[in-house]
Amino acid sequence: ATSGAGATGVGVAGAFALNDADATSEALIQSGGAVTLVGTPDVFLTSASDSSHTATAEPELAGGDVGVGAAFALNIATNDTRAAIEDTASLSGADDLTLSADGDHTTITTAPAGAEGGTAVAPAVAITYGDNDTRALLGTGAALSLDGFLEAEAILAGTTTTTASGDTTGTVKAVGATLAVNVADNDVEARTDRNVS
Repeated sequence: ATSGAGATGVGVAGAFALNDADATSEALIQSGGAVTLVGTPDVFLTSASDSSHTATAEPELAGGDVGVGAAFALNIATNDTRAAIEDTASLSGADDLTLSADGDHTTITTAPAGAEGGTAVAPAVAITYGDNDTRALLGTGAALSLDGFLEAEAILAGTTTTTASGDTTGTVKAVGATLAVNVADNDVEARTDRNVS
């Protein structure tokens, strides 16, 4: 989001950016499902998610006797990556079973504010909330019998950058107030909740 204003008296420019993204990637045998295989093949349940979320609020430089340039950017990113045999689901006749979940997520939030004038005020707020879950799960249920091996792998890579900046030039008074808040909730696990033989 970009906005701009200028005036000889009072110049005001404000920019607001909102990004609210929810991404889900799943490879599942769902709860209650039953899969019976012939010939003992290998089974791969593989889920991969690669995301990038960006929110930028940038007002053009506001000027005048009084210049106010404000920026507010809010970035909410929720990413869920799962490879699972869910609770009560069954699988029979498999040789090797591989559960693989791989999440790679980048979140960038930027709020650069700017103002100039006799009195220049540039408040900037940037807030990021990221919730990333990556799970490889073998849920509850009857014991799983395999002719080969079980491999469960969960990988999560995440980068979050939150920046707020205030650029002011005032001949009388200059105020640049910034706040950057970054909240990241990341969960990664590979787990079995039933017996495997």
